[in-house]
Amino acid sequence: MEPKVRPLFTVCEDELRTDKRAKLEDLNSNALHLYFAKIRESKAQLAALEDERILALQGIIQEGQPTVAGEMLFGIYPQSLFPQYSIMASVVPGRKVGEIGSTGERFTDDKRIEGTLAQMLDEAVTFVIRNMKRKLIVDENGKCAVGSEYPVKAIREAVLNALVHRDYSIHTENSPIRLLMFDNRIEIENPGGLYGRGTINKLGRVDLDTRNPYIAGALEIMIDSGKRYSGIPAIRYEMSANGLKPPVFESRQGVFKVTLYNEVLSDRKDGVTDDAIIAFCAVPRSREELAREFGFSTPTYFLKNHVKPLVDQGKLALTLPNTWVRFMPACRCPAPGADAASGKRKARCQSCAAEWIRSSPESCPADRIRGPRKAGRPASAGPRW
Repeated sequence: MEPKVRPLFTVCEDELRTDKRAKLEDLNSNALHLYFAKIRESKAQLAALEDERILALQGIIQEGQPTVAGEMLFGIYPQSLFPQYSIMASVVPGRKVGEIGSTGERFTDDKRIEGTLAQMLDEAVTFVIRNMKRKLIVDENGKCAVGSEYPVKAIREAVLNALVHRDYSIHTENSPIRLLMFDNRIEIENPGGLYGRGTINKLGRVDLDTRNPYIAGALEIMIDSGKRYSGIPAIRYEMSANGLKPPVFESRQGVFKVTLYNEVLSDRKDGVTDDAIIAFCAVPRSREELAREFGFSTPTYFLKNHVKPLVDQGKLALTLPNTWVRFMPACRCPAPGADAASGKRKARCQSCAAEWIRSSPESCPADRIRGPRKAGRPASAGPRW
């Protein structure tokens, strides 16, 4: 007797299951008429078939009853059968759930989004647009334009990905899609991790297995959702084109999550930001520590292209002038003024956040962590970039 061979994964047909409460009257007739017109135009093989036959072949009905796919695509109110097949959208006043706003609120906006897949897609994108920050952009010619915090196309593709590829099995009927907006990012997570043989590293680079092919195929016809497998590359492209940090994709414990950050990257191709370098130098760092932290094998290129511009702009300073020892954020002390009580000059140093009494205008509060200049290199020579 030959041993049974276990398949790599079990083919999922949860979108084709039916609920005994579902009826054909639950489906929106106007939406079906539009669908029939589009599918007959795009698929010649189905043009001569009767409506009911088309619905059966496209997974909309099974044995005269609407399937999960049919309800979610064309239902008058799909949540009457599946209340949690919805989107829970919230805006958090901070960077983690639980932080409280200035007036004690946990969420500055909170909404349960319901309807068909197409309706939830539109409403979720509208929710994000309503709560996004706006920025005024002035070009070289002095013309002004209003920019958004996140590219709308990336948001749409991320929400669409969650709706199409979520798990529609009975095991997730109590699990909605979650959309959370934080101060620095948006998280969109759906029940159901990566399906089939897919891995995070393969996302957007190879054609992966589709959990819900009937839903995906119907949306391609109904709302022009684009070529299948193009969603992840589109998200990556839109974030890059807008100069934002690359999206992060995670799949663990039966949940798939997309995180979009609003952090603007520099124009450099390596993606290292000025803010990241300055933050790392909150504690004085050596050239070797800087290069190693940002993934450069040798410090020469990194120092020339990243650190030197910050020093020239006064955003970083050498802890020992004109030498290669360590870097720290530049001291931003205001011009010293006279202290009437002591007769000494007094200024506030933002680098150390403390009041310093200075006996002469030439000294700097940051001298507290500076030592005597390292011998062996003349002051006039300057650092080697």
